[in-house]
Amino acid sequence: MENILYNELRYRDFIVDVGEINVSEKTDRLGADGSPVYAQKSLEVDFIASRGSEKLYVQSALSMDSPEKERQEKKSLYYIDDSFRKIVITKNGLLASRDEKGVETIDLFDFLLGV
Repeated sequence: MENILYNELRYRDFIVDVGEINVSEKTDRLGADGSPVYAQKSLEVDFIASRGSEKLYVQSALSMDSPEKERQEKKSLYYIDDSFRKIVITKNGLLASRDEKGVETIDLFDFLLGV
């Protein structure tokens, strides 16, 4: 599915890169002074597609059949702090939607058809 998305983005004249976001996440541990301990993590964004001043952040997820899987797929997109379009593309026939943080979920076939 990622190959299909990559080829489609290239066909639409986007320059496509793979992204990585470095974040600090709070852990369950406490430091010697009682303050929370943070851990550095790298989160992947499947594709960052650019065309002129347009940019898309795309995550590919074959299915999102549980709330945990949905959180996992959207997590890296939530850390991106800009106004460009953020999309999770799935293949399980979900209706297009946008969550409260602005991340869209689109079915693969709707994306390919430009719906």
